[in-house]
Amino acid sequence: MTIANQRPRQTRRAFLRTGASAVGLAAFLAACAKKGIQAVPPGGLQPPEAKIDGDLSYFNWAQYLDPALIKGFEQEYSVTVNQSNFHNMAGMLAKLRAGVSYDIIWPEAFVVRPLIESNLLLPIDHSQISGFKDVIPFFQDPWYDAQSAHTAPYAYWTTGIAWRQDLLGDLTSSWNDLWTTPSANGNITLLDDMREAIGMSLLRQGHDMNSTDPAQLSAATDALLQLRPNLRQITADDIPTIRGGDATMVHAWSGDVYVALTTMNDPTGWQYQVATDGVVVGSDTMAIPANAQHPGTAMLFIDWMLRPEHVAQNIDYFGYPMGTTTGEDAFANLVKDFPWLQVSADALSTGNQIHDLPPADLQTWTANWAKVKA
Repeated sequence: MTIANQRPRQTRRAFLRTGASAVGLAAFLAACAKKGIQAVPPGGLQPPEAKIDGDLSYFNWAQYLDPALIKGFEQEYSVTVNQSNFHNMAGMLAKLRAGVSYDIIWPEAFVVRPLIESNLLLPIDHSQISGFKDVIPFFQDPWYDAQSAHTAPYAYWTTGIAWRQDLLGDLTSSWNDLWTTPSANGNITLLDDMREAIGMSLLRQGHDMNSTDPAQLSAATDALLQLRPNLRQITADDIPTIRGGDATMVHAWSGDVYVALTTMNDPTGWQYQVATDGVVVGSDTMAIPANAQHPGTAMLFIDWMLRPEHVAQNIDYFGYPMGTTTGEDAFANLVKDFPWLQVSADALSTGNQIHDLPPADLQTWTANWAKVKA
């Protein structure tokens, strides 16, 4: 077996939707509910022209884009990319709400709609992005952004269970395996991400993973509390958990499983499954804030990232599929040694995705998650 990408990397999702992040997100959504955060000029927000209009102010997760592509963009267009990183969605949103100006950002799908409704994103003219013709159907009209009018696709993934098949044997392709594999007890990890963890528990009980029904949320939380004695830890650091052999069953993101396995001396014995009782799928996007100082350069950067050769290069770097036909092919080739890590584009339409919630409901979720974490 050929092991690729031998370089240390950590999950960019390490603090994605923990309780602290959720509090910040709830505050942002409450502000969104009041509308009018970003003043809209007469005639509305207009799509920028793809042209160099200054250096690029870049705001992304750390280690979530091939540095060689950033250098290549700088050389191609004789600009500087000034990079900043965020640790969670709430941190990114807080900066935007405070009026800090960035030219390009990477919002996860579930925060895109509130950003659009708050007039915080510029429209994007697809005709100026050469690679947009290769975008797969789901991302041409996604649920979070009609006609993909304000975003371009970036990465997508599934959430599932990675486990030591050599030690635990076969699983049943159900979330219930976390509760019903006695040989894993004491060596199970749960993602430190309330939307993923409670959402998974809701799916296991036959409910919508975005449920706001208090009784359903309470039952899902109680189930996680029943699981707690069997947990080794609750952590979002799934890459070092797998790579270090600290657990035999790991609630994990598919891309992180890939990174872990391809940076291990011996990945044999590990397997990964999605759950037939509720496949969880997520995606990140590229977008241009309404107060961007150099939106033209940002358009060129999106165009640069969606060029077929750059999509393939980036996938090889970070281990996630991207939302283009080239991205599908490149990712399939990347995981040929781990076919069970393949992420089908069909899952984007048929799977379960995290949606934005009203502030009051998000606070209810946060209170339930606090019980699990206590």
